[in-house]
Amino acid sequence: MAAASESQTVSDQLDVFISYSRHDMAFADRLVAALEARGFEVKIDRRDLPAFEEWKRELLGFICECDTVVFIVSPHSLGSAVVAWEVEQVRLHGKRLAPVVIADVQGPAAPPDIASLNYLFFTDEALFEQRCDELARALNTDLAWVKEHTRLGELARRWIERGRPDDALIRGRDIADAEEWARRPARTGPAVTEAQREFLIASRAAQRRQAKRRRQVQAVLGFIILASLGYAAWSNRAYLEAHLARGVELLRPTILTAAAERALKPGDSFKECRGCLEMVVVPAGNFMMGSPPDEQGRQDSEDKEHPVAIGAPFAVSRFEVTFAEWDACTALGGCPYQPADEGWKGDRQPVINVNWNDAKLYAAWVSGETGQPYRLLSEAEWEFAARGGTATPYSWGAEIGDNKADCRRCGSPWDYRQPAPVGSFAANAFGLYDMHGNVWEWVEDCWHANYDGAPRDGSAWTSACADAASHVVRSGAWNDLPADLRAAARYRGPTEARNAVNGIRLARTLRQ
Repeated sequence: MAAASESQTVSDQLDVFISYSRHDMAFADRLVAALEARGFEVKIDRRDLPAFEEWKRELLGFICECDTVVFIVSPHSLGSAVVAWEVEQVRLHGKRLAPVVIADVQGPAAPPDIASLNYLFFTDEALFEQRCDELARALNTDLAWVKEHTRLGELARRWIERGRPDDALIRGRDIADAEEWARRPARTGPAVTEAQREFLIASRAAQRRQAKRRRQVQAVLGFIILASLGYAAWSNRAYLEAHLARGVELLRPTILTAAAERALKPGDSFKECRGCLEMVVVPAGNFMMGSPPDEQGRQDSEDKEHPVAIGAPFAVSRFEVTFAEWDACTALGGCPYQPADEGWKGDRQPVINVNWNDAKLYAAWVSGETGQPYRLLSEAEWEFAARGGTATPYSWGAEIGDNKADCRRCGSPWDYRQPAPVGSFAANAFGLYDMHGNVWEWVEDCWHANYDGAPRDGSAWTSACADAASHVVRSGAWNDLPADLRAAARYRGPTEARNAVNGIRLARTLRQ
C-alpha cells in the first residue's frame, strides 16, 4: 500500500471522517495514523463535547465534506448519543459508511443502515495491518465516483442553505458531466440523494433560461446595431456589412473545445469571447503557504506555515477585473449594481467598491455567459499564483523595490493616490499582473485567524470559520504599506464591505 499512496496525488486523496466513542480514542488514533500512512486525508474530532449542541454544526461540516465515514463499532459507540447523531447525519446526507468492529458487541443493536453493510473486524491485534490494507482497498473502490458525490452533495447543501439561488448552481459542461455521473451509480458508492437530483434539475433549467436570455439580448443588440447605422448603412452596403460583421463578432463566444482545453500548457492564455477576461494557465505544483517567523512584516494570521499541493493546472485572469468588464456585465443584465469609480474610471481601471457577494455574482455571470466554470480563487491558489514559483516575500525578491507595484511608498506614479490601470507593472513568472498591490482581491475562503487545520490540497477553506461574516482578501492595495503586499499577507474583509480598495480576480477550472 505504501507504493500506491506515494503515487496518489493530493487531489485524488479520499477524505475520511472517523466516527467513534471517546472510550475508543486509543484505537481511533491508531487507525488515523494507519490511514494517513496509506495516503488518506483523515478528519477526527478529539475534543470532549460537554455542550454537544454547540458543536453539531461543525461536526456536520466534517461529515458533509468527507467522502466516507469510518464508523468504529463497539459497545461504547453503539450506546453513544453523539455517535448515533453522527450516523443519522450520514444517512440523511447520503454519505458512504464503512463500519469497522473492534470488540464483540453484546449491547445495543446496530442501526439498520449499519447492520446491512459488510463489516471489517479489527478484533485480532495480530491482523491490524492486514485489516488496514483491506480497509484501504475498500475505501479506494469507486474513488472518482465517491469524490464527485461529495462535491455535488456539498454544492447542493449550500445551494439549499442559501435559498436556492441561480448563482449557486453549476453551469455548462459541468451539468452534463454531473448528469452522466448520476446515470452511472457506483457499485459500492452511496445512492444519489434527492438534494443532488434537485440541484442538477435546477442547474439544467437555469442553463436553459440563461441561453434564452442570451438569445434575446443578442437579438436586441443586433437590432440596435442595425438602427444605429441609419442613413450611412442605407447608402453604403459595404459599410453595413462591415458593421454587422463586427457586431456579430462581439457577441460570438469562442468557447474552448474539450480537446483544445486539454491541450493547454502552463503559460498559455485564452479568451472565451471577445469581451471576456484573458485567462492564463497556471501550473500544478507545491509550495509553502504562510510566512516563516523571521519574515519582515509578518502577521499572526500567517502562522502555521504549511505545505500545499496544487494537484492540477487551473486558469487565472491575467489582470484584475476592470470597470469596462464590469460594465459589460451591467449592460447585459448580469450585474445590476453600479460601483462608484471615485473619479478614476477608465477602461483599464480595476473595478472597485465591490464586496464579496458582488464578486461571486460577477463570476456566476461569466460562467452563465460562457457555460464554463469561472469562480473566485481559493486562498491557497491565490498565494501560489502570486508567488509565481518563488518563496520570497514578493515575486521579484525580498524587498519592495522601486516602481514594481502601486502602494504607499512603492515608488510608482499612483502611490497612495489611486489604483493604477491594470498591467502598469511587470508580470510575474506565471504571466499575471498586479498580484502585489493596486487593489485587494476577494477569494473564496471565509476568515480563519491562522492556518491551524487549513486544507493542504489547494481547496477553499469554507468550514469552521472564525468569522462567518468575513472573507479573505489578498494582494494589498494602493493605500497600503509594502508589508501588506507580500505574497503571504492576508486580511479579513467584511463580506458586505464595498470600498475603494477592494476588487476582483477570477479563476477557471480546467478539464483534465
